[in-house]
Amino acid sequence: MALLHAIAVWRYGGLFWGDHGRWLFLVTRFVAGDVPYRDFTFTNPPLALWVVGGLAHLFGTSYGALSAIMCGFYLLNFAVFVLALRRLVPDIVLPIAAPSVLFSVALACRHGVTLPAGTDSPAGPIGFLCLQLAAWLVLETIESPMPGRSAMVGLFLGLTILSKHDFWPPAILLAVASVMMLVRRDAPTRTIAAGIAAFVATLAIGIGITVAHAGVAPVAAMLLGSGRALEIAVRATPSLERMTAELASTSALILTAVTALWLCLAIRDRTAARWAGAMMLIFLAT
Repeated sequence: MALLHAIAVWRYGGLFWGDHGRWLFLVTRFVAGDVPYRDFTFTNPPLALWVVGGLAHLFGTSYGALSAIMCGFYLLNFAVFVLALRRLVPDIVLPIAAPSVLFSVALACRHGVTLPAGTDSPAGPIGFLCLQLAAWLVLETIESPMPGRSAMVGLFLGLTILSKHDFWPPAILLAVASVMMLVRRDAPTRTIAAGIAAFVATLAIGIGITVAHAGVAPVAAMLLGSGRALEIAVRATPSLERMTAELASTSALILTAVTALWLCLAIRDRTAARWAGAMMLIFLAT
């Protein structure tokens, strides 16, 4: 299914809109030796540009090369998604996996997005891949607490933070949930500490590399969404209808997150807990 999806969106002939062209330009600048944040503006955390730019050093910066690189990441995303479903709910893998592929193809064709799966940035699939791997490893660590597995959870959550702002809320939610679950199951202190240490170390390395090449200013800008948070903060007060809608949607999101956490913590039956874990994985994906 993932291969069919890649074929469906490959060389899509719709509107070649700004985000894809901008990414081609940024990767070209990176491969040419320019430093992000210092030599050109870059509004995302650095991981995606490091990864895609590194691969572009090997395969080139053409449209076809970048599309092939991103299709590879989408194949990995779908593969991890299906493997996680087989681990959690082995009897209903196809009914969940098939619609996800169809929806992503529909989104790509509906909005004229030239990247696979309808995304607007290579940071999306890279961040989501790290988030999926972290979610899968959280479940494995809870069932069998080991420092090595916990450290891998911290590593992938740190990489998620370094990929794209959109993934910060689910990454933080997953980090808090994993600590709560391990504490509830009386996991060894060293197991919990290994995850926290790996998370902090990953962020420290990413921030350190950025500061060494471009200074402190880009880090401060990233914490504020590269100016977007400030822009939103100084806008005129939104209408009452907008505020009500935003409050309702945010409340529903928080309620869903709390419910998913409560289910994973409260359910003792192994099969039911796996169902709860699957629902939590779907929630993180959406």
